[in-house]
Amino acid sequence: SCFKYSPQRKIVIMNIDIDRLRIDIKNYYLSAYFTLGLIVALGYCINIDNLTNEEVVDLAINLGFNLYDYEIRTR
Repeated sequence: SCFKYSPQRKIVIMNIDIDRLRIDIKNYYLSAYFTLGLIVALGYCINIDNLTNEEVVDLAINLGFNLYDYEIRTR
């Protein structure tokens, strides 16, 4: 998927492995099981499946994920 990302008015266009990003966000929330409880963690995981690709990217940015780790680089 191709996304335009604008941190402080700087536009970056990149191809992101959105499936891998979704999995890592799910794993991030599943690790919350130990601190927040199973119901809260599962609620977030189910919600992630219903998010659009752009919403997943926004969530990843808010959680502090480095999108460059998910960039699909073509040679």
